[in-house]
Amino acid sequence: MSGDEDEDLEAGLSGLRSGIAEYQRRAKFIESLPASHVPEGRRVTRALAEKYPRAAARPP
Repeated sequence: MSGDEDEDLEAGLSGLRSGIAEYQRRAKFIESLPASHVPEGRRVTRALAEKYPRAAARPP
């Protein structure tokens, strides 16, 4: 994205919205886990991502 045309701005805004939605989806999943499954707090770690690989994948 390099221009200031409406289409460029809309594409950038769409990308931001998509990123926010993905963040919210993952946050909701992490919050649903029992505290014993997230010993480092509500942080996503490599071990957690490996334990729940389908949760990290984007929904179809």
